[in-house]
Amino acid sequence: MSYHIYKTKGIVIDEHERSEANKALYLLTHEFGLVLATAQSVRALKSKLRYALQVFSYSDIDLVKGKSGWRVVNAHYKENFLNRLSGEEAYEKRCTVGRITGLVRRLVKGEEQNEKLFIEVVNILSFIRDTELSEKKLFSAEVIAVMRILNLLGYWGEHEELASLLKEEGLERYDLDEVFALKPLAIREINKSLRETQL
Repeated sequence: MSYHIYKTKGIVIDEHERSEANKALYLLTHEFGLVLATAQSVRALKSKLRYALQVFSYSDIDLVKGKSGWRVVNAHYKENFLNRLSGEEAYEKRCTVGRITGLVRRLVKGEEQNEKLFIEVVNILSFIRDTELSEKKLFSAEVIAVMRILNLLGYWGEHEELASLLKEEGLERYDLDEVFALKPLAIREINKSLRETQL
């Protein structure tokens, strides 16, 4: 029996080991939203897919859908958002990216294309990787990222003082020191939105 191959760009946002060398991967994809897919033998040293399917890797991914769900049949590595980082900065950025992608996994339910969300997450992770950020500025970038993700998923309410943070694409357009001054208000509104999701 032959299966149709679905091609998409995807980010590996989480993984779980399956059997001796397999993985279950949570993929945020351009075409299908959040997908849980199995990758066979990907943990083996000889696997050609190892680097393309590491956590925080961004790849062109080929998927098939069978009775047991999605399966990765091929992947072409484009980049990993964090593997070029080192030292203390790498640790802080990994923690930040982990929280952001964890939020995406928590809030995105079902397989439904959300091109704007996919592009936003790619832009956010690229900015965090490529920009020298103090602890304060990294926190501000995370705040904006969370607000924008909540907004794109329909979980953000109206708040005039924070509305400007949802309009401009790309985090590089914002003065992150000014954003930090809005920390108490932003955190309160984020927590309110998260409670209302009931997720």
